[in-house]
Amino acid sequence: MTTDTSRQLRPMRAADAELLLAWRNDPAARAASHSQAPVSPATHGAWVAATLASAERRVLIAELDGLAVGMARLDREAAGQQLSWYLSAAARGKGLGRWMLAEVLLSVSGPVRAEIKSGNLASVRIAEAVGFRLQRAAQGVLHFQVE
Repeated sequence: MTTDTSRQLRPMRAADAELLLAWRNDPAARAASHSQAPVSPATHGAWVAATLASAERRVLIAELDGLAVGMARLDREAAGQQLSWYLSAAARGKGLGRWMLAEVLLSVSGPVRAEIKSGNLASVRIAEAVGFRLQRAAQGVLHFQVE
């Protein structure tokens, strides 16, 4: 992880649930997600509990000057890991996504893939900037991978 004390990644905590729900239900985040419907507090609470108990999923919270600004989720798969992410509305467009993904990739080994909706140019730029390469496009989704 980085030595820059103004930026850090930390594991998700139960106390992050409300903030993560707000980020997930942000209209821009929903538009970029595979599932665009708003998530209910009950559904989100169950997801947080399952995630905290899972050895197959890791969620990291990006902080800038002590304030949470984004999240990255790694899901273990048979052939590596799948990475997904989002930033708070206030953090978008400031280079924090690129920093966050670069830091996450330093903490994993083996192949990592990401699925990005074809219209999500900001996430495409972030993925390419940290080394992801487009593998294929199918049904409006761009499939990226980094080794």
